[in-house]
Amino acid sequence: MRCFASVLALFALSACEGLLVLDLPQAERPPDGRPPPSIHLDAGHAPPLGDGAQCDVGDARPAAVYHGTREPTLLSMSEGQKLAVVMYRTGGGVCSGTVIADRWVLSAKHCNPSGSARGTVLLGQDPDAPNVSIEVARVVRHASRDLLLLELSEPVRGRAPSVAFIPYWTASIDASWSGRTVECAGYGRQENGTIGQRRFTAQPISGVSATYVTVDGQGRRGLCGGDSGGPVFYQDSGGQVFVLGALTGGDPSCVGQDNYTRVDPDWIREHAGPAATPEPPSDPCMGLDARGRCDGQTAEWCEGGTLRRDTCAGGTTCRDGADGYRCRGADPAPGDPCDGLTLQGRCTEDGTAEWCEGGLVRRAFCTRCGLACRPITALGGVWCEEAGVPP
Repeated sequence: MRCFASVLALFALSACEGLLVLDLPQAERPPDGRPPPSIHLDAGHAPPLGDGAQCDVGDARPAAVYHGTREPTLLSMSEGQKLAVVMYRTGGGVCSGTVIADRWVLSAKHCNPSGSARGTVLLGQDPDAPNVSIEVARVVRHASRDLLLLELSEPVRGRAPSVAFIPYWTASIDASWSGRTVECAGYGRQENGTIGQRRFTAQPISGVSATYVTVDGQGRRGLCGGDSGGPVFYQDSGGQVFVLGALTGGDPSCVGQDNYTRVDPDWIREHAGPAATPEPPSDPCMGLDARGRCDGQTAEWCEGGTLRRDTCAGGTTCRDGADGYRCRGADPAPGDPCDGLTLQGRCTEDGTAEWCEGGLVRRAFCTRCGLACRPITALGGVWCEEAGVPP
């Protein structure tokens, strides 16, 4: 069976299993004028597990499977940083969260509507079977945002010494972030109905407001039941990973737009202390070389061991050229914005599948998940598939 990823995926979004409706403050609506999200009890009718799955950041073609991955597909995260994504069990079900300090976990307020201190945080080296359990001693609920702090009964590093505390984002976020790709994570429901296994999914930001960051699964991947409270991660130009917010809710299909409540740095600092010192990045350039790539309309490349980003504006677009992927002006070949690239596409030397679709160059970064780029006649173009599968 051909397969675009060798792991089962996690669809991302929704409320804790057992909760149905979230009563958000009405003072502000998420981006694009959409109403505050309703939290759904079940994953809805997500597409069934099929013959393979994509494992990429930029693939815009229809696919048979919508999924997350066991490993991050965008960010370079250490084992300790991945370990900081935790499961939060309450009497009402399952949510997710992020370890931000030795006794503190960030999650979502709607995961604990009663404010009860009862609950357990679980984490572990095996993403499919978290085996370290720590009781919650106290909860702190944000007055107006869907944010919750869990104070643990004992230090996390006493039970999991290698965990890395993820610093919360303290700088500004504005509309220019739209189009950037971020990495989401949680222990929620997967497309096969499984819950309680840690998965990641990389998605573009589709909107930013004072309270929310909205990501878009574009009908292919997303968050689902049990991912509520889980993190959305961003890696800055120095290669350091930060948590931007906790999952509040989104589309009941589990593959649409999902809303993350942005962290409130002052509130977190008051209760849990200053943001943790970022862990030195293992790969500041996230695997990129000097040629780089286009992340939507943001050009990204490695220069002198530092990740460089340039968001295209003023009539420029991100595309390939002699010096790599950069923001460029008018296309040198009017009438052919893809410079001769066709819908059937090609496999690049670094194993990336790329093709022209709707006048835009699209890419699937096959090697990020150990897959191989190959032309597959039955699918009408190049795709990512398991390296061991005969062409």
